[in-house]
Amino acid sequence: MSKDNQWLFPIEALYHSPNSTEPLDKTLYDLARGVEFLFRLGTSLKLPSPALFTAATWFHRFYMRYSLQDFHRQDIAATCVFLATKTEECGRKLRDVAKVYHSKLTSVDIVDIPSDCKEVDQYQTAILVTEEYLLQAICFDFTVESPHAELVDLFVSSPDDRTVQDYAWTFAHDSYRTPLCILYPPRIIAAAC
Repeated sequence: MSKDNQWLFPIEALYHSPNSTEPLDKTLYDLARGVEFLFRLGTSLKLPSPALFTAATWFHRFYMRYSLQDFHRQDIAATCVFLATKTEECGRKLRDVAKVYHSKLTSVDIVDIPSDCKEVDQYQTAILVTEEYLLQAICFDFTVESPHAELVDLFVSSPDDRTVQDYAWTFAHDSYRTPLCILYPPRIIAAAC
């Protein structure tokens, strides 16, 4: 780990994470699917982008401390989203997050989920239990820096082609499907975009 930032890991750390019992390509695929699920939850909850980027960063940090075999990626994704709604000041009720979670897993429209749905109750419990593990894994460190903030600075200093800016923004967004946010500082990711 970098001594400048406990959340930046050398690439070799991916081979020695709690997920190292699985091939790295499978782990990366599962993490990408987890972040994609996280983004789908957040989008359905109409969360602002910074909340999604924070949640995705915590998701990657979590799996440097815990295994995908021990904690299902969808539970962690929902928990990261719920915690991000609190820290990024875009609060959503636990029940609303659990209903969207249920909707995404079952393809049932949210309006068709009954108010006494037992599965939603189970998802609420899973999120609350998992939240304790998430808080421990991230060491109660809620600070997350995004390459998007760096991109804004770059765009101001170099207001070139809007198409280039759009592509850079998209690349930064898509980078969260990979563990880049725990391998490189946001400024490096922004420059690469």
